[in-house]
Amino acid sequence: MGWTVRLALSAAIVTTVLATCPSFRWKQFRDMCYWRSFYSKITWYDAGQVCRNMSGELASIHDAGLDTFLTKELLKGQAAWVGLRRENSSSDWVWTDGSAYNYSRWFMDYSDCGDRYPCCAAINYGSDGEWTPSDCIDGDIPFLCQMEAS
Repeated sequence: MGWTVRLALSAAIVTTVLATCPSFRWKQFRDMCYWRSFYSKITWYDAGQVCRNMSGELASIHDAGLDTFLTKELLKGQAAWVGLRRENSSSDWVWTDGSAYNYSRWFMDYSDCGDRYPCCAAINYGSDGEWTPSDCIDGDIPFLCQMEAS
């Protein structure tokens, strides 16, 4: 029984160490890989399709550690779409990957879309790491994709 437990633990450690991203353009943080587009002039909807074409989704952010990683390591202060969308004034914000909306960092605590619905979120608008609601068809923002490390 001792050997079985050691073998299982060894396999788990090797699996964790070998988890990688698809290419050097993707950066790993925890168990996910993130990619920053180097072009803009694309709507939030088209950005999501680009991510899905690479077997990913627009990035979802669930804590300050990830927010800081994306801001400092990938974006270096540049704004980008993330996978957060709000359909109308009475609906909740929803991540495209279906994960819980359990963290936010809105610029000046402002998450209202005004009369621009549906609206989508961009990071690094206002100041580093802070988010802003924006018209989903605004085509002047790069974007962030995510996928599980494999």
